[in-house]
Parts: sequence; C-alpha cells; structure tokens
Amino acid sequence: MFNRESTQIDANFRLAEIERTCPGVGREWIRSLLTDLKAAGEASCRGKGPAARWQYSGSKGINS
Repeated sequence: MFNRESTQIDANFRLAEIERTCPGVGREWIRSLLTDLKAAGEASCRGKGPAARWQYSGSKGINS
C-alpha cells in the first residue's frame, strides 16, 4: 500500500504532499489509508486541518 521509498516522501509529511506526489489518488482514499495506518500504530498525526503533519513509522512486527 503505502511505501515511503516509492513515493519519495519524508517520514514527516502533510496530506497535501501526498496529493502532489500521487495526483491520480483521491483525497478520501488517502485519508482512509492514513486512518488505517494510524489504527495499526504505523502512523501518527500532529495537529489538525491543512497544517496537520503525519509521521510514518513503518510496519510494526513485520520483518523487512
């Protein structure tokens, strides 16, 4: 799904950065994915609204 290396986004990012990097992907799909990653403990969010910054920490418990 979300692979930091393939999207060229830092571990700290905003939703708008993903939209610019992946122009064919809808905002609601990105939000849904981020919500799933947050629930799985793989991402966290600081702030609200357009200035909110996400932190992607990677898969938990899966060997790379």
